[in-house]
Amino acid sequence: MQALSLTLGRAALARTTVHARQSARMVASAAAVDATPAHPPPKMFASHNLYKGKAAMQATPIAPTIAPSAQGNFYVSKPGGFLLEFANATAPRTYDWQARLAGREAGS
Repeated sequence: MQALSLTLGRAALARTTVHARQSARMVASAAAVDATPAHPPPKMFASHNLYKGKAAMQATPIAPTIAPSAQGNFYVSKPGGFLLEFANATAPRTYDWQARLAGREAGS
């Protein structure tokens, strides 16, 4: 019984290390493609939704605007933030996103 669990443990460890090596290779190759000082790698932003019984909220991140300067450097011309949107529930698990309330950009 102990030999069986040891074999299964080694197999799981082997799968984990192979997966880790493949992930590291993919990350390294993706970083090498776009990672130059003139072109930083693109950042990804994901929106988040919160659903409750009476209402729902959606928080959408807004990326900062980065512009080149005359010296060749980059600077933040407009800081990023979040756009908050709220919707009332019309029925269980149904929300009226057409009549949503949009808040100001948070962080600006």
